[in-house]
Amino acid sequence: MFGKAGRNIRVTKSPPIEPMAYSIKQFCEAHNISVDTYFRMQRAASGPVTMKVGGRTLISVEAAAAWRRERETGTAAAE
Repeated sequence: MFGKAGRNIRVTKSPPIEPMAYSIKQFCEAHNISVDTYFRMQRAASGPVTMKVGGRTLISVEAAAAWRRERETGTAAAE
């Protein structure tokens, strides 16, 4: 890129910011489940812990990890 008087300006990109929380859609995409499955799990009280931020429902990265661990533990116990 060029600034004033044709001087080169170095543009550096910041590293991508890791998400701290997922929207419902992002959570479903990240865990390869449908939104319908997500809501079915929530009704059965087997979905992840959620939080409200303004009008949005979010799932923290920590809650998603805890949900995965619970699913893994439940699967291991069933086998």
